[in-house]
Amino acid sequence: MTIPFRQHKRYRVAIDVAKALSYLHRDCQSRILHLDVKPENILINENYRALVSDFGLSKLKRRDESRNNVSEKCDVYSYGMVLLEIIGGRRNIYKISKKKFEFFPRIVVEKLRDEKLMEIVDERLVMIGGINDERVLQRMIVMALWCIREKAKMRRYARF
Repeated sequence: MTIPFRQHKRYRVAIDVAKALSYLHRDCQSRILHLDVKPENILINENYRALVSDFGLSKLKRRDESRNNVSEKCDVYSYGMVLLEIIGGRRNIYKISKKKFEFFPRIVVEKLRDEKLMEIVDERLVMIGGINDERVLQRMIVMALWCIREKAKMRRYARF
């Protein structure tokens, strides 16, 4: 029996982290930039709910402050990279031989263009039948790619 991807633990983790970052960036009196969003700083509780941790590099910004290049776009980029790791079950940069490395986001773009989404997904999810809605998967992938755009002003929040 397969479970809908929207009910899968990884999907919930992705949503929880997005909500946490949205809260830090939009709902706090002062904006809080985490500046170190990565898998190691995402804790999972006993109910498989994600909690963003380690605010050692974080920065408080007033709502009207926009003088330097540090903005929530840094966290958006990092979130996109984390989202790709959640989907693919692998690091975004990984060693394939002694001197050769692969950049997973580049592979994701190629597979998306070739409409081979299931080749992006972590094999463990595919084996248990955890992906049964390719529309949700495609939206998550596209959102991750929006988040990691090279030009910061092009990065944006999106909805799954």
